[in-house]
Amino acid sequence: MANPDFKKFLVNDVIFAYPKLDAPYRFDKAEGRSKECAKTAPGAAYSVTFQMSLEDGRAFHDKLADHYKECKKRNSKLKAFDRVFGFKETDDGLLFNFSAKKKAISNAGKENEMPKMVDGAKKVIENRRIGSGSTGNIVVVAHPSTDPDNHGGISLLLDKMQVLNAVYNSEDDDFDIHDDNSEANADKSNDNSSSSALDLDDEIPF
Repeated sequence: MANPDFKKFLVNDVIFAYPKLDAPYRFDKAEGRSKECAKTAPGAAYSVTFQMSLEDGRAFHDKLADHYKECKKRNSKLKAFDRVFGFKETDDGLLFNFSAKKKAISNAGKENEMPKMVDGAKKVIENRRIGSGSTGNIVVVAHPSTDPDNHGGISLLLDKMQVLNAVYNSEDDDFDIHDDNSEANADKSNDNSSSSALDLDDEIPF
């Protein structure tokens, strides 16, 4: 039986930013950026940020908050809802960012497949090195988690993507979002999931 704490959401008409989907990456604190790494490296993951209008972003944020509250009804030990991890406005204040990732190795120590990527005809995309500015649809799995500062919130697992307009050779693809160590905190919040005993990645269908 599927765990109701892990709820799937289809989000349409988004802009993809800072995609790291062609290989596993992890954040290098010394260099201040994400670098390609071996699948077995600590923190290795596939990730993408997806951007939405302020109106659509607020509505999606509210859905995630409601999901957390439903989870708390089933589990009174959860902290009060505080935030959606990886959620922030863009620097120009015109869009909302949401971040999602999938570990390269599951909690059970098994190698995970890359997140599925298809085009508008639902054909598998061979060149996975898309750049910021690509657009399409995304499926994420929301679950309750706690960050190192003991804030309760929602983390997003990357399930699959439909890329309708792929942009390649984006010059800003080497840059990352830096916001109060949000990437490092997101890694820890995923590891500290309220249902950490469950092999989460194996529960996501492809």
